Amino acid sequence: MEFGVNNNVSFSGKLQNSGKTAEKGQVVKLGQSPDSVELSGKKDKKKFKVKDFAKMSALFYAAAFAAGALISIGRDPAKAAKVLRGTSEIVNPAYKKGAELLEGLLAKQGENYATKFEDILAMFRSEKNSTVLADALDSVEDIIQKNALEPDSKVVEALSTLRKNLQKYVNEMQTSLASGEKVVVYDKSHEFETQNERTAEIIRDFLDDFRFNKMDYEARWSDEGKAIEELQNVFGYKLYSAVRPKGIISECPKDVLDVAQTMYHGTTQASKVYKNGFTPYVSKQIDKHARELGAGIYLTPDSKVAAHFAQIQGSIIPIKLDSGTKVALVDENTYKAFVGKTTDFITDRMTQAGFEALPKAERNAMLELLYQKAFKDAGFDAAYIPKGVQGGFNLFGGDINEAIGKNQSQLILFSPEKLEITSRAPKDRILDFVEKIKSFKNAMKYAIDNPLAMLGV
Repeated sequence: MEFGVNNNVSFSGKLQNSGKTAEKGQVVKLGQSPDSVELSGKKDKKKFKVKDFAKMSALFYAAAFAAGALISIGRDPAKAAKVLRGTSEIVNPAYKKGAELLEGLLAKQGENYATKFEDILAMFRSEKNSTVLADALDSVEDIIQKNALEPDSKVVEALSTLRKNLQKYVNEMQTSLASGEKVVVYDKSHEFETQNERTAEIIRDFLDDFRFNKMDYEARWSDEGKAIEELQNVFGYKLYSAVRPKGIISECPKDVLDVAQTMYHGTTQASKVYKNGFTPYVSKQIDKHARELGAGIYLTPDSKVAAHFAQIQGSIIPIKLDSGTKVALVDENTYKAFVGKTTDFITDRMTQAGFEALPKAERNAMLELLYQKAFKDAGFDAAYIPKGVQGGFNLFGGDINEAIGKNQSQLILFSPEKLEITSRAPKDRILDFVEKIKSFKNAMKYAIDNPLAMLGV
């Protein structure tokens, strides 16, 4: 039955029975005016239950959401954490075994191995030029000075123009890669070749004339002559490859990433972090694949990126780094070169079949520790990737940056002692919760639009 309340009815007084007997279909009035309640029929009884259930459900979900929001907003991380600093102690058995396997690989020395660990470290050594073409231009000028040549104005102008165009190209490429823009290096290098091949041809003809008209026959086929022939190739059919950036990993400029700013770590395991501190040797994906740059603590300068990994129920932990933290810049181009070099190092000492026969967790741990060792031995505490790579996605494709809704800017800290959990004001934690909801919506949209790609996330 439903108790229908009349308009403008007050229930402040006591209800009294009027003493009248109700006939079938007649409404019985209880109490005195202006207090009155009407008794309705059986059909309205169902209506009462539906309305009542809807109200109770709404209240329940509202309470659940509020409780979830409070849990998600949580306490100030600096007060919640028992351990503020990170630790390098290895407790995970997979990483202990991985360390043993890596030690075994590093012990294998000799000329039989084409790729040495020193070859990996060579990627971190600074060079005067970032492209082979710039090296080639320097070599041409050295030949002119060494042999007291007097090239005509057309050659001089070609050298100047090509160097100027190359510098512009390099600056644009470096800026785009450092900011995480999508850059297809292959297309860009061929575009440069098309625009500059006529200019390069003038220099190539100059070298050809020098080699065949100004060098004697024996010198023409000596090591010096062969070096000049290689220079001719650079300004000819190798122009597009000579302009591609070398795989050099250098220190990250302050205008790309300032280590003084607050970093963030999004996680669903905040309680474990607060209890034990940050460690590079915990990864929930170690049984599937190695992390992008190995054993490290994965941070981001963007709290919106951290929101993606925190998910709605997780936490965004603010981090401050020591002022002396040295960070390497790794863009898409250098990342591919680095992974290629480390892969060569492993497969040179262990067959591909032998590598794949290892338990996945141990294999991935060994790879992560190799990445970490390379950066630390090169003098870096961390590495910054402005744009997320394809790690974790499968054969169906997928793009982590699209899944997040923006570039997955990552700072991988290899020296955990250089971080400290810091405070996060209530207002900021509330805004974090809002960002987590937005991130969840974006992830759901991406999952709907790319169902197969999300199988590998």
